[in-house]
Amino acid sequence: MASTSVKSKPAAKAAKTGDKPAAKASPKAAKDTASSFEVLRAWVADGDLHTDFISNLWDPDGYGTFLADLARQISDGILEDNPGLKSASVLAAIRQGFLAEIDKLSEAEMVRRKK
Repeated sequence: MASTSVKSKPAAKAAKTGDKPAAKASPKAAKDTASSFEVLRAWVADGDLHTDFISNLWDPDGYGTFLADLARQISDGILEDNPGLKSASVLAAIRQGFLAEIDKLSEAEMVRRKK
């Protein structure tokens, strides 16, 4: 298991506005399938994103596939709440935000490693 913490613009925004959505229950399939297991938990605390996840489940490419599947699930949730949006537009916005943030993290990591 790995635990991480990272500054996050959406997390900071939620912390500032005091928006605290209700916790989600486990999906029905997870409850009904004996072989199911939890891979990731994520929380927003003090404007930071905190995670706990299984870090040795897949190779890095497998985690890329996991993130793509997660992005599709997030897109589906957004579309449920906003039926006027288009799936391709939502996924494109998620992808654009991901690429912008992952590049920032990469730059910050490179600076940290040079010290």
